[in-house]
Amino acid sequence: MMTVTATFDLTILYFVAANVLFLLSYALFVKRRGRVIQRNATLISTTIVGYFRENGNEVSVEAVSRAGGRRFVALISSKPSKRFRNSHIVEMVLITQVRKVCGLDLEKVYWCFPVKGRQDAAVRDVARSGDELATVKGDEYFDEEISTHSKPPGYRVKELSHEKFDALVGKQRSSPGVGLAVAAGD
Repeated sequence: MMTVTATFDLTILYFVAANVLFLLSYALFVKRRGRVIQRNATLISTTIVGYFRENGNEVSVEAVSRAGGRRFVALISSKPSKRFRNSHIVEMVLITQVRKVCGLDLEKVYWCFPVKGRQDAAVRDVARSGDELATVKGDEYFDEEISTHSKPPGYRVKELSHEKFDALVGKQRSSPGVGLAVAAGD
């Protein structure tokens, strides 16, 4: 009876040792895979930042792995620029650049263009004088868009009496092709 118990105990001991060895191997495998994914993400981020530096733009990049570390998604944060208006073209170039330099697949690129906060908008509102926007150091790209939309070129609005409006409308009907806005400028 003693030999049966000893044999049974050795079998359990071997089973426990095999499980512990398997768990340690799995933990080392997962840790190594995480390091490889992190290294690849850093390599992709460095490649993208280097590409933009060569072209004279400062960006910050974070690469996130997808599909078990085989594919990556890039999150690019940059100042707003007219160059990135057609960002899908830049994305295609980045995907081929990463594939060529790193040998990894860049699946998607997401852009983040931080906009100045409410405080900057309040400063811009205070700096307005009349219809003209005062020059406030801000975001050039958005300042240009705001000034374009806030004051279209050649468009003025002013109050008219009803009689003058009727006279202008009559003048417009008598001369086709002349708009009311042009006549109102008289």
